Amino acid sequence: MALPSRAASLVALCVVFWILAIAAVIFRLWSRRIKSQRLLWNDYACLVALVFTSGVVICNIVAVADGGVGYHTKLVSMSEQLVSLKIYTVVWILQAAANTFVRLSFLHLLLKIFGIQKWFKSTVWLLTGLTVAYMVGCLITFFALCTPFEANWNPMAPHAHCGNRYLPFLLSAVFNFLLDLAIIIAPMPLLWGLQTSVDKKWALTIVFGCGTVVCVMTVLRTVAVVDFNPIAAKLDFTYTVYYDALWSSLEPSLGVVNTCLPVMAPVIQKASESTIVAVLLGTRKSRQPSSSRKYNLPKKDRPFDRLSNEEDGYQLNSVRTRSK
Repeated sequence: MALPSRAASLVALCVVFWILAIAAVIFRLWSRRIKSQRLLWNDYACLVALVFTSGVVICNIVAVADGGVGYHTKLVSMSEQLVSLKIYTVVWILQAAANTFVRLSFLHLLLKIFGIQKWFKSTVWLLTGLTVAYMVGCLITFFALCTPFEANWNPMAPHAHCGNRYLPFLLSAVFNFLLDLAIIIAPMPLLWGLQTSVDKKWALTIVFGCGTVVCVMTVLRTVAVVDFNPIAAKLDFTYTVYYDALWSSLEPSLGVVNTCLPVMAPVIQKASESTIVAVLLGTRKSRQPSSSRKYNLPKKDRPFDRLSNEEDGYQLNSVRTRSK
C-alpha cells in the first residue's frame, strides 16, 4: 500500500537534507586533511550535532513506518498512536541537542577566526552561555513537564498530570530564532571592517550569513507549533504533526551544513582544479605542441650551460659552436 503524500514527503525531505548534512561534514573533514590541520573543538561539536540530527531523521522514519504519521488518526491504531507520541517526545530533546551543538560549533569557529577583538570575544562567550542555558532549560522541561514521565506519551497513565505543553514548545521556538539571529549578526561588523574588496565582503557575508535559512526554518516551526495548539489539531495528531516534524528535522540538518560552509574552501578549490571540473566548465588549457627539439649532449661538448626553463615555461634549445 502506497504511503500518503504527507508520510512520503516527510521521509523523502528528511533523508535528502540529512544526506546534505553528512556530505557537508565529510567535506569539512576533507578540508582539514587537505590543509594538514588537526581537528578542533568546533569539528567535534559538528560531528556530535550530526549524530543528534541523525537521531531526529531516524525517529521520523520510524514514526512513519510504525507510528502512522501522515495518516489521519481515525485510520491509526491506538498502539501506533502511542508509538508516535513516544517518538516525538524524544525528538524534541534530540532536536534541541542538535541545534545546541550546531551553535556551539559555529561560535567556537567564530572565536578562532575573530577572537582577537575583545568585544567580539565577550559577545561570543555570552552567546555560548545562552546556548548552554537553552539546552539546560530544555532538559529540565523534558523531565519535569509530566508526572509520571510516562504521561508524556500516555495520558491514561495512573495519576498522570502534565503542565502546559504549548508554552514551552512555543518559547523554545522563539528563543531558537532570536539566538540564531544574534549569532548571524555578531560577526558582520568585523567582516565589513576587513581590508578587502566589497565583492569579497559580500561573499563572506553570504557564507557566514547562510544561517538565515535556518532562521526561516525556525519561523516555520514556530508557526507549526501555533497551528498545532487547537484541540482539533491535537485530536488528529498523526496527521497535523507533519509540519512540526518536518521543520524540526530540516532545521538541524541545514544548521550542520551552515556551520561547515566557512571551512569547506580547500575542498571547493581542489574540486575547481580537477581535470573533470575544468573540462565541464571549459576552462582546461590545451597543451601546445612544442616545435623545438631537445638535444642531450655530453657536458664536455657543451660550451654553454643550459639555462633553467622549468619556472618560466619557455623551451630552450641546446647551442653548438662552429668547429674551426
